[in-house]
Amino acid sequence: MKKAIVTIVALLVVVGAVWWMSGGAATPVRPQEHPWPAKLGALRDVPKRYPRSGQSDAASELLDLADAAQLDLVPLMGEPPAPVAETSPLRVEAREYIRLQLSREGEAIDDVPKTLADYLTKYNAPLDAVRDRLLRGDPVQWPVTLEGAVMTPNLLAIIQLQRALVARSLLKARGGDARAWDELHASWQLAGSLWNRPEPASVLVGLASARMINAAARKLPLPVPPWFREVLDFDPALSLAAAQQAEVWSRSEISDDADAFERIRFATRSFRRARAAEAQRQFLERALDSRACDFASLGLKSDENREAWRRLLRYRAEREATERVLQLRAGQKPSPQSQCSDGSWNVTANGFAFTRDIPVQAPGIAVPLRYSR
Repeated sequence: MKKAIVTIVALLVVVGAVWWMSGGAATPVRPQEHPWPAKLGALRDVPKRYPRSGQSDAASELLDLADAAQLDLVPLMGEPPAPVAETSPLRVEAREYIRLQLSREGEAIDDVPKTLADYLTKYNAPLDAVRDRLLRGDPVQWPVTLEGAVMTPNLLAIIQLQRALVARSLLKARGGDARAWDELHASWQLAGSLWNRPEPASVLVGLASARMINAAARKLPLPVPPWFREVLDFDPALSLAAAQQAEVWSRSEISDDADAFERIRFATRSFRRARAAEAQRQFLERALDSRACDFASLGLKSDENREAWRRLLRYRAEREATERVLQLRAGQKPSPQSQCSDGSWNVTANGFAFTRDIPVQAPGIAVPLRYSR
């Protein structure tokens, strides 16, 4: 009996020593090891997802073609430059022209303002060449570097090119030209070069482009080409989650603000799980089984994540609205059902409206969630 007691005591001493040397039974897991949503893995896995890569031949050709239209798409080394005064037609007139057209219900399209019209006329041939190159389909890939001399896409120039393509699409649609869809298709191909980037800013420019493409499609001549199904089906939530994880990884290399990293990871996980947003319920209860279309009703307060997810969540409802516009114009009856359980569609013979308002933060485009013929 004494021998058994001695053996047990000895084992307890050994176990206690191991427990003490390992820091106790509740050794915390470092933030770098916490799993992220959507099978993104831990922070340490980020470099595996974004291996160093060069610029594709399609991207190099696009640079030369865009240069002829006075658009410098050359990727940037290091941090993006400070914003400059927006003076070119594509920075001012195209932006405001597109915002006005896409914020309006119905198929009416205004003529483009003179300065923008002059630019589109002067560089019609180079922009045709850009469009045709993008429509060839081989992917445009910008350089990817996570460490050392970081290269990033020239997002300011890319959004200017997107405005040019969308404006050309609207101008052709105004004349009833079915080739307006080709301009949007080229714009969609260009947006595709940004979805798999490690910078959240790149994904957000891709999202801004997708929102323009989606809203402009409502005004284009029927029939709708098969490729547009990609726009209606593709959800960039995974792209945004992955880019936000990559940004946390880059910050973790120079900072030890574990609490901040965990807040971003938690917010990303919650939004990825979100399927609806019902009023008067706690955020965590909703986020685990909901799919939101209105950020505000989720109740989460965060920094730059807030606006990023706000735009993405509303885009879900915007895509549903576009699909219903195109169905009504084609003589079909849209469904009142929505992926967003915080709202649905009131459908009549001549139109529809979402059952709740989802505000747009200025100066964003207030793409309508209603339509009447």
